[in-house]
Amino acid sequence: MAFLNGFVEEEIYMDQLEGFTTVGEEQKVYRLQRSIYGLKQASPSWNTRFDEVIRGYDFIKNEHDPCVYKKISGSSVAYLVLYVNDDLLIENDIKVLGDIKIWLSTQFSMKNMGEASYILSIKIYRDRSRRMLGLTQSSIWLAWDATDIAVDVLIVHLQCVRCHVHDLRSHSSSLVTVVYGLNDVISRRELWAQLVDIMETVEEDAWLVLGDFNTVFDLSEVCGTSGDISTAMGDFRACLMDTGLITVPTHGLCFMWHNCSDGPRSLWKKLDRDLSENVSKAKGFLDSVQQLLELDQSNDLLLLMERAARLVLLKATKLEQSMLQQRAKIQWLKGVDQCSKIFFRKIAARRAAQKVFRITSTGGDMVSEESEVAAEFINFYSDLLGGQ
Repeated sequence: MAFLNGFVEEEIYMDQLEGFTTVGEEQKVYRLQRSIYGLKQASPSWNTRFDEVIRGYDFIKNEHDPCVYKKISGSSVAYLVLYVNDDLLIENDIKVLGDIKIWLSTQFSMKNMGEASYILSIKIYRDRSRRMLGLTQSSIWLAWDATDIAVDVLIVHLQCVRCHVHDLRSHSSSLVTVVYGLNDVISRRELWAQLVDIMETVEEDAWLVLGDFNTVFDLSEVCGTSGDISTAMGDFRACLMDTGLITVPTHGLCFMWHNCSDGPRSLWKKLDRDLSENVSKAKGFLDSVQQLLELDQSNDLLLLMERAARLVLLKATKLEQSMLQQRAKIQWLKGVDQCSKIFFRKIAARRAAQKVFRITSTGGDMVSEESEVAAEFINFYSDLLGGQ
């Protein structure tokens, strides 16, 4: 219906609609005075009309985005965003917001849809306790091949999805957390806290965290002009320290995100990454902390880091041991029925483990000859059972 608000400057005629023709005047046509949906002129006519009306109420069009208007009156600031026939109003004064709605309804046929939840399929999130408002496209989509793996979604949060993944081929399993961090530092702190909570529940399964964290770990992951990101990096690093997660080595391009600007405003970042627990890296980190601690044994921070590094190494070692045990079981299951080398090695190992090489005789002497060991067993059980 928004297009009906646009005036038609050209001379355009339209046939009478089927079922709505005037009896006796079927040969006549309509001359359009307003734009209607389907006309090439409809969208420009509607936008021209809306622009004229909204400017008359002291709104100023944004130079870079002509669908965004701004109005400042004293301490009151209002934004109006137009998308086809939907208006999104943002105002820091409730009374002024109500006045704008009333004025718009006198200019156009409108319906108040209440507090906005989405705009252009982007979710609007609010935190009134912290007086924060933002946009997020953090819809996380998971897709997998059901012939290879089974996925059990455990918990769904705004910024992460926690699931249990079972490999149907290798019969191994792991915990996977898929992440899509929000745009502001404060909101991402909820994500870091959730990862710490998840870490405390991880027991034997390996844990992989991957996705878009919306921040960087180091300045080497930023190329171009950027604002102050030290706080965001500090929060991210603290999360990795608390959870014991380590960045998995990657291949290919490093900078996967660009702000679509040219010249000095161009900015590239590495926001996507995979995290997991790794024994060698955890041990290396513990060694480096202990070396620093030897030089400054009264440093409380180094003492805390050394304690945390020990816990990380212990947990990573347990996970690696569990993984190796699973691999050994899989290897045994694959090789046992094929009379392969692994089968005969396992049989030989079991026979060696079950063989007695030496024993203490009833007289207290240690005997190791095979015949003497056998004789001691016979004598012991003969005396025990009291028979031939």
